[in-house]
Amino acid sequence: MMIQNDKVEILRDLKEQGLLVASPPREDDDSFPVTIANKERLRAKDAGEGGGYVLSNDHFRNAAGRDPSIDQWLNQEWGRISFAFCDLGTKDEDGNRELDFIPNPRHPMVADIERQRHAN
Repeated sequence: MMIQNDKVEILRDLKEQGLLVASPPREDDDSFPVTIANKERLRAKDAGEGGGYVLSNDHFRNAAGRDPSIDQWLNQEWGRISFAFCDLGTKDEDGNRELDFIPNPRHPMVADIERQRHAN
C-alpha cells in the first residue's frame, strides 16, 4: 500500500514545524527519537508542562540497554506510546476508505484524552 501524497504532505508539514524528527540514514536510529523525546520530557518537567513521548512500536532495546533510566522512562513511566492502524470504515472526503490511527488505549495520556473527549 502506497502512502497517499496528501499523507506525505502532512508528514512534511509536521517535519517543517519541528514536530516530526527523522533519524539520519545509517545511524543509530534508537538514539535520536529517544534522546529528543527525553530532552523534551526534562524541559517540560522543569517548565511545569506536559512531557515528551516517543510514538513508536519500536521497543528501543539498544537505547534502553545502554541506559537503565531510558528503559525506566520508556517502559515503566509510559514514555513510549505504541499504536496501530485499523480499518474502522472511515472514509475520506472522496468516499475512499482509509485506515484509522489508534494509539495505545492503555497509555495513561491517551486514556485521559479519551475520558475528556467523552465528558464533553
